[in-house]
Amino acid sequence: MNRWILIAAFLWIATIAGAAVVLPEGFVLNGTEGTARKNTDGSWVFTADNDLMYIRTVLPAGSALSVSPSGGLEQIRTFAKDSDWTRVKVWGILTSYKKQNFLFPMQVLALSRTERKAEPPLPNKRIDPNAIDSAVSDVIPVEVMKILRSQSKIDLARLGEAIDAGSKDFALIGKTGFIIPDKDKYFAPDGFGRKVENSRLSLLPCLTLEDTEEKLAKAFGRYRYNISGIVTAYDGRQYLLLYRATRTYSNRNFTP
Repeated sequence: MNRWILIAAFLWIATIAGAAVVLPEGFVLNGTEGTARKNTDGSWVFTADNDLMYIRTVLPAGSALSVSPSGGLEQIRTFAKDSDWTRVKVWGILTSYKKQNFLFPMQVLALSRTERKAEPPLPNKRIDPNAIDSAVSDVIPVEVMKILRSQSKIDLARLGEAIDAGSKDFALIGKTGFIIPDKDKYFAPDGFGRKVENSRLSLLPCLTLEDTEEKLAKAFGRYRYNISGIVTAYDGRQYLLLYRATRTYSNRNFTP
């Protein structure tokens, strides 16, 4: 009996040790320096020069973070030009989807194309939210920069509602439509027969999408949702990062 307990304990420890490190959704990258690289399939990953830490969870320097399609990724691709890598400084957030982190970059600056070894992290220092980097604040609204600089984990709703229409990314709040969880996951806004909208917003990986997919997998038919999120664009296509998705209950095809 004791032998089987020891074997079970060993397997449990091995499983925990081999589990991927996942930082909480909303973790902030505040001017984090690193290298962006292009994969053979055309996707991009970002590796930070230093460890990313949240309380006791540490994502080691050099860990590859998949970069979500976004205006920030468009900037990375522009900086890389014809190369498959580039050095960058990133402001953005991490999302979490199926036990994996994804980087949603909001602003990217180019660095010298020189490979650099990871350095020990500097002591934590509270940054004055009013001390805004002018090179970045010209693109990201001041309200958003204050949120990014103020803490290491944020509520995506706070970020979305702080984004104004003057930035390349913008908040979409309280929009009704259908979430289609097939291979090409997307949100289809509902014009309720008026044909005012026929666009589709591809959905980016995040906890809200994961939770919604689980609910839809147990449902029958299609359900209308009221959603809020952040809209961004990459390579001529629009994407949506959800931070709220609530099923609506209506009478036939009319709004609730």
